[in-house]
Amino acid sequence: MLVKCDKCQAMYMVDDSQVEQKKGKIACTNCQNIITVEGYEEGSAPTTAPPEPTAPVEPPVVEKEEEPSLALSPQVEKYMEMLREDPKSKVFVRLADEYIKGGLYDEAIHVCEEGLEHNPNYLSGRVPLGRAYYEKGENEQARDEFTKVVEAIPDNILSWKYLGKINQKLDMKEQAIEAFE
Repeated sequence: MLVKCDKCQAMYMVDDSQVEQKKGKIACTNCQNIITVEGYEEGSAPTTAPPEPTAPVEPPVVEKEEEPSLALSPQVEKYMEMLREDPKSKVFVRLADEYIKGGLYDEAIHVCEEGLEHNPNYLSGRVPLGRAYYEKGENEQARDEFTKVVEAIPDNILSWKYLGKINQKLDMKEQAIEAFE
C-alpha cells in the first residue's frame, strides 16, 4: 500500500500484510510527522494499481526484514556530518537505521543513546534502538524500548510486532499473543 505524509508529501510503500485489519501509526523519516495507516479488511484491498509516487519511495518505520548488507549507504556520511554540526538533531534516527541495515548494531545503539540524551521524549528514536538490541539478541533491552513506545503510542504496529517476536523468544506466550493481536 502506498502511504503519503500529509506534512511533507513523502511517499512510502507499506506491506499490506502488516496493516491488514489494523490501524496504526508510523513516523515519516523526512519530517518525523506521525502518519496514520489504516489497513484493509482481509481480501478487500483495492484492485486498481496505486498512483505513481511523486517522491522517492523509501521504507519508513514499518519495514521488511532482510539480512544486513554490511555496505553502508552514501547517506551515512551526510547524517554523520549533520550530527557533528548539530548534536541535538533528530537525524540520529536515520543514521541508526542505516547502521542497522549495515549490520552495525553497536553503532546504532550508541547513536540512539546519544540522540535520546538530547531528545529524551522523542519516541521515534526508541524504535531503532529497540531494533538494534533485538538484532543483537539483547531481548530484554529491546523489550524495554518497544514497551516505552507502545505505552505512549498504543497503536504503533511495528513496536507491537517486535514485542510479539521478543515475547515469543522469551517463551512468554500470553504476552506474545497479546502483542500480535
